[in-house]
Amino acid sequence: MDYKITCPHCGKTIDLQKLDLAKDEHIKAFINQEVKEKLEASQLKLKAEYNDLLIIKAKEQEENLRLKITNEFHEKEKEFHKQLSALSQLNIHFQETQKTHQADLANERKNYTELMQTFNNLKDTLTDSLQKNFDYRYEQATKEYHDKVNQLNEQIRILTNVKNKGNQSEKDFADFLTNQFEQYGDVIERVNPGKNGADIVHQVKISNHKFEEIYYEIKDVDTFQTNYITKFIQDINNRNLQFGAIIARNIPAEWRNNGEYIKEIDNNPGLFVCTFEAARVLFILLRKLVLETEKIKITNQQEYDLKTEIYQKINSPEFRALFKKINELLTDANKKLTTLNNTFIKTYGELLAINSDIESNILNLIASLKLN
Repeated sequence: MDYKITCPHCGKTIDLQKLDLAKDEHIKAFINQEVKEKLEASQLKLKAEYNDLLIIKAKEQEENLRLKITNEFHEKEKEFHKQLSALSQLNIHFQETQKTHQADLANERKNYTELMQTFNNLKDTLTDSLQKNFDYRYEQATKEYHDKVNQLNEQIRILTNVKNKGNQSEKDFADFLTNQFEQYGDVIERVNPGKNGADIVHQVKISNHKFEEIYYEIKDVDTFQTNYITKFIQDINNRNLQFGAIIARNIPAEWRNNGEYIKEIDNNPGLFVCTFEAARVLFILLRKLVLETEKIKITNQQEYDLKTEIYQKINSPEFRALFKKINELLTDANKKLTTLNNTFIKTYGELLAINSDIESNILNLIASLKLN
């Protein structure tokens, strides 16, 4: 029997009877080649399967990411529509409020016109009544006159002041401070409406890089409360300041009766309470006090009690004379107004003359003081 075969790879004739599988190099090479081909085929198959698996995983991740982005977009879209709806409701509320305000203002103007007509009619009636029965008609007509004038003044106050009560007074005083002292490098700051604390901070320029603050709180109220002073002192101490004032439209009757339109706060030199009428003079006095105190700091190098120095400066003849002059001026003006209110005023001429006199005297007093 023939035990010879031909190698399919190299074409060599192999005698199987003489073949030593363990030693024959040709057989080893053949087997190694077969193993190598099998391994390569297996690797290609595994690689293809792995690539297919990666593609599947990538598609799954892509789908998950797409779903996540889609969900986030829908959530953002819902939030946007929610905010848009809230904004729309706010706009509707604003429009309704504006309409209500305009209607109220129109009604106030109508009331004002009617009261003016009533006032004019009353003057005509008073003229006729005085001619017919002076004694009796005079007393009755005067009472009616004052009642109507008080109503008219109340309407005028509502129309001109109430809508801007507090803020308008604050703005007027801030404008005055700015016009008077900005030219010297001072800084006037109005506190934001609604924020707790002072209404105006006056920073007095001492040098290029140094300022001293004066703290003003505006109280445009009908009744002055004593706790305003306690709270004001706390605010001053919290800010570590030495100078400030409460500017009040109304002060206690006892103060007015004593002629104290500018009043020092007890045991707190450098702190004051004053009326609206005296505010502009106090602004100048306090600034002058700041500058005078600063001179003491510069010239006095040793340790000293600043509050004591301020107290001594306030009680100096110069400042005492100014306080006395201001309070006497305002007391005299108010006496004249009280006298006129107790008599019949045919026109507003006398009242306007008194107001003009007050304004002129205050301006003259301001002009007499040095601003720097």
